[in-house]
Amino acid sequence: RTNVGQGGFILALASGFAGALALTPQLSSTLVGVMIGISLMPPLVTFGLLLATGEYLLAWGALLIFLVNLVSIYLAALLTFYAEKIQPLEEEKVKSARKMAKIGIIIFFVILILLFVADIFQSILWSFYMMQFPGLIP
Repeated sequence: RTNVGQGGFILALASGFAGALALTPQLSSTLVGVMIGISLMPPLVTFGLLLATGEYLLAWGALLIFLVNLVSIYLAALLTFYAEKIQPLEEEKVKSARKMAKIGIIIFFVILILLFVADIFQSILWSFYMMQFPGLIP
């Protein structure tokens, strides 16, 4: 896979929620390993292979998938931990932690929107590339 698509964003967030819930007492921590194995490793391997073969446009798409998955996992974890009210044990750090969690949620949401725009731009660029050089596409 070298194109995120809208479904990829939803899948990445779902993976992040599953991974974050695995760290809460209700679920097994094995789920975190499965989440990483499914959502982070394949795009990185694809990126490396495509980069090594000189397929830079396709490699960018694989890297974009990795970045979307990474940011989505982090955002979903922040949202989950915020909703679960997971907080520091020391009372004086609770307010600071809640404030930092809100700031983190906003920052990673903005990053996710920027990655969505980058995915749209990559799709347009790929379509243009296919029209200009139809015989070079494998």
